Amino acid sequence: MASNLVLGSVLLWTGLAKLRRTERSNPLLESLGIHHTANRVLVAGISCAELLIGAGLVLGHSPRIFAAASFALVVLLTLAIGWALALGRSASCNCFGAADNRPIGPQSLVRNGLLLLLAAFAFAFSAADPWTTVLTPMTILLILLTGAVFVLVLYLVSTVDLALVAAMLVEKGSDK
Repeated sequence: MASNLVLGSVLLWTGLAKLRRTERSNPLLESLGIHHTANRVLVAGISCAELLIGAGLVLGHSPRIFAAASFALVVLLTLAIGWALALGRSASCNCFGAADNRPIGPQSLVRNGLLLLLAAFAFAFSAADPWTTVLTPMTILLILLTGAVFVLVLYLVSTVDLALVAAMLVEKGSDK
């Protein structure tokens, strides 16, 4: 299916781009307190996972397994970006290697939300007979709503000052 090929190609590209970087550490991970060896090991692990999952999607071997793995990987990477944004960090994730050194922001969450939708479609369309077993109109709507809600929640987390919200809740609790 086209979604498998597109998603697999993106993952192959990102995996190769990360491995080609001369400096293997990731500024986003450093901003989250993951330094030196652990940072480099995570970058290498993420790159290898992207290459393996991407190859599996492009080659069409066990497409549902690789689509589910791509969904899980993108969820983890999106949570890392959301966490960094919630902490007020704006380092580059170098998600697409050295060519992509822009700081993370809401656009990173939107991009990853689109990748999550693509992974969900890749999973759904890799069923034996997706039109009758998986892709009912309600399932398509739920996939779209899940992706939209996920992106919206992460965007709100990244723009709301969590310390201010916590202080307001504590203050409200002490008024009782």
